[in-house]
Amino acid sequence: SAYPGGMPAGRVAEMVSALKAHGRAVFVAGQIGPADTGVLAAAGVAGIGIYLSPAQQRDLQGGEAHRLVTSAARARLRSFFGNVRTADTARTLADAGADFIQGAAIGKPQPMPEN
Repeated sequence: SAYPGGMPAGRVAEMVSALKAHGRAVFVAGQIGPADTGVLAAAGVAGIGIYLSPAQQRDLQGGEAHRLVTSAARARLRSFFGNVRTADTARTLADAGADFIQGAAIGKPQPMPEN
């Protein structure tokens, strides 16, 4: 689910701590403002990003992607973009410096390993 901006750092840290017990890293999705990136980084979040709708992909400009990537990098967070459906969108995101790109343009979903 999306991050509800303005959460107190202590509450975010509690949730991140609980989630880290079930995985290696916690990533937060949603429209994240510059003030929130510092809170998320201090709470132990590994990265931030968004899942792109088809309309967002159609209208995506390199500058918009670069702003999210830069905002994440300033807070020492990784950046991700999900639901990428076209090679052009993937190229735009890669050129902007995105750390992770997920979607049909990259490859089909794989089953979860059983370990």
